[in-house]
Amino acid sequence: MDRAYKSGASGTPPTVPVSPSPGYPISGDPQTAIPATKPGPYWYHMIMEEMMAIVIAGAITPAIGTLTQVRDALYVLFARLGVANTWSKAQRGAVIALTDGATITPDFALSNNYEVTLAGNRILANPTNIVAGQSGVIKIAQDATGTRTLAFGSYWKFEGGIVTALTTTTSAIDDLVYYVESATRIVGQLKVDTK
Repeated sequence: MDRAYKSGASGTPPTVPVSPSPGYPISGDPQTAIPATKPGPYWYHMIMEEMMAIVIAGAITPAIGTLTQVRDALYVLFARLGVANTWSKAQRGAVIALTDGATITPDFALSNNYEVTLAGNRILANPTNIVAGQSGVIKIAQDATGTRTLAFGSYWKFEGGIVTALTTTTSAIDDLVYYVESATRIVGQLKVDTK
C-alpha cells in the first residue's frame, strides 16, 4: 500500500480542520435537514498515515500494488517479542498495591512487582495466574504498630524449607524476591530490614 488515489491528490498533506466535528458518523436525514457526516480530506489522511506508520515501523517499503503490507508489518513487529531484544531505554513494571487482609492473594497477571503494608498477622496465599519464568519483588511493610507476621501458601518455597521471619519493628520494610519455577512452585528469598 502507499499514498495513492485515483486522481486529484496533493503533494502536501491536508491541515487539521479548524472546527472539527468529534464523535461518530451519521447518515443524516433529508426530511429534517440533518446532513450526513462528511469525512473530509483530513479523515482520509489520518487513516492512511496510521497504516503507513505500521508499514514503515515494520521496515517494509510501501508499494501501491501490494495489499498485505499492514498485515506483514504486524507479523514483523509481533515477532520481535519472541526473540532476544536489546532495549535502548529502561523497561519498568508497575508496582501494584496488594489489598491487605487476613489472606493476601497476588494476581501475577497484573505486574511483576507488588507492595503491601501489614496491619495484622497475614497469610500470603498462592498467587493467581502463575506462569513459569516470572520474577519480581514484593515489598512488605509493617504498619505503625509493627509485630506483624506473615505465613505463606504451599507454592512458596524457601532455602532449606525455612521461612525467614519478617522484621517486626514499626514501619520496617522487608523485600520478598521471587522466581516462578512452575505453576505450583515459587522460589522466594526474603531480604530483611532493608534500609
